[in-house]
Amino acid sequence: MITALSPWVAVDSIQPELSASRAKGALLELTGLVVKASSELDPNVLLDAFERRELLQSTAVLEGVAFPQASLPNLNSPIIAIARSVGGVAFNSLDGEDTHLFVALVTPEGDPQASLQLLARLTRLFQNQKKLKQHLLEATEAERILEIFTTAEGCL
Repeated sequence: MITALSPWVAVDSIQPELSASRAKGALLELTGLVVKASSELDPNVLLDAFERRELLQSTAVLEGVAFPQASLPNLNSPIIAIARSVGGVAFNSLDGEDTHLFVALVTPEGDPQASLQLLARLTRLFQNQKKLKQHLLEATEAERILEIFTTAEGCL
């Protein structure tokens, strides 16, 4: 059973400012962040998995927050990448608004339980910590974003 998110986030997998303004670019940048955390991953396979998931339904489900997801073979443990975009990204959100925060979740294929547990915990974190989104958007350094995220999770 997975009980925490922060063990799966590293400073290297945090982007304080995305340069992308469209969904494809954001997914490319998120792919790069995940590959930094696990260099044995094939970036093309990961990007394809992210894109296939987005075709089912946008993962931009909370106000200004998206949770792109992928499950990959040959991955030993989950990886979470966090990126922010002050200007926003057109990400096909359910409310039609731009997305400002991306929390990408990549899990080992064949462990759907871990994926569901992590996604549920991420959703609860953002729903229960009302100021989390604002604090993350105000942070300009990867270390500060990780600190804010870890502290908020500790309050769950």
